[in-house]
Amino acid sequence: MFPLNEAVEAHQWLESGNNFGKIVLEVSS
Repeated sequence: MFPLNEAVEAHQWLESGNNFGKIVLEVSS
């Protein structure tokens, strides 16, 4: 089990990665 604060950080990191990917797709299209 992850400590709660690490789980939150990991979730935020994944969310920022998804948002970055969407921006790149929009710019390149």
